[in-house]
Amino acid sequence: DIISDAVDLFFEKGYSETSIADIASLSRVSKETFYLHFENKEDLFMECADRIFYDMFSSVWQEIRAEKDMLKRMYLRFHAFIASYPQWIAMMDMVRSLAVGENPKFKKKMAQLLRQMINPMISEINQLQREGRINSDLDSSIAGYLMMGMAEYGAELVSNGCFTEDEVNSQLIDLIIKGLLRPEPRGRRTRRGSGKT
Repeated sequence: DIISDAVDLFFEKGYSETSIADIASLSRVSKETFYLHFENKEDLFMECADRIFYDMFSSVWQEIRAEKDMLKRMYLRFHAFIASYPQWIAMMDMVRSLAVGENPKFKKKMAQLLRQMINPMISEINQLQREGRINSDLDSSIAGYLMMGMAEYGAELVSNGCFTEDEVNSQLIDLIIKGLLRPEPRGRRTRRGSGKT
């Protein structure tokens, strides 16, 4: 209950403007009870961030794990991400803003949360490479981070009503599978040094 109430307050007022007294009051507990569960506000915030990220996939986790086709698994993961995007981005923006400060715990939490999102994508890319479905020369770690960026901004487009989830997902899959550039037709390539096409 304290975590749920704190999430609401952090979203409403921000981290800095939310006090332990605010949280205790909303949760109808004493400060003493608060300190039985959490060392301080920072400790509680870390738990709130973990809860948001856990809740994002909790309802579809078994379905994602059971899906053997990696492309379908990516689609399920993106669908779950879209559904929780408003809460996810609010929490992620708070974590990002706190991570630029001097506190190493916030920097560590930011890195941990990114790894939780990106590592499954890296694993799926590795599996697709083993299956021969995508380029084996691709660096799966870099690709995972780039896909995370595409997923985040794709979710932003859906959240703002610019495009539907299906439109964004279709384009994302096309980018992954087909890429952006079409191969040049034969005979159109320029020979080095000749200037002829």
